[in-house]
Amino acid sequence: MNYQPRRVGQVEQQRIRAVAVRVEEALREAGLPMNENHQGLDYQGGVEIEVDLFDGVSGVYVDWSVSSGWYEEVRPRALLGDAGDPRFRQLNLAESAMRLAIASILEASGLCVESDRDDMRPLALFVSDRNRSEEEGGEEK
Repeated sequence: MNYQPRRVGQVEQQRIRAVAVRVEEALREAGLPMNENHQGLDYQGGVEIEVDLFDGVSGVYVDWSVSSGWYEEVRPRALLGDAGDPRFRQLNLAESAMRLAIASILEASGLCVESDRDDMRPLALFVSDRNRSEEEGGEEK
């Protein structure tokens, strides 16, 4: 049996990439920095846009991250389970506030935003150019 992931078709890939471009344009226009090196060890933080073209999870996912220095500062305390640490709480609140702001900006731009869409990206926002009922074949309400 073949368990290789399949990519979505070319038309769907183009639609997803177009959504990613709209997302980046809307967020840059609002003045938010893009975190283009979020896989690296030293980054300033900002918006992270991920384009997934694989069937079943395809789409555009958006998240916010603080600087790598802040993560490095709080990681030892977080690993020890010290969720009450003020800097750890501040980091979580900053990221939550930015996700809310990002969702508002994207919705105002005419995009649809969902949270908790993919359990492998529990904090990322799923962004599309249509609502969920359209994706599932239903009529828009």
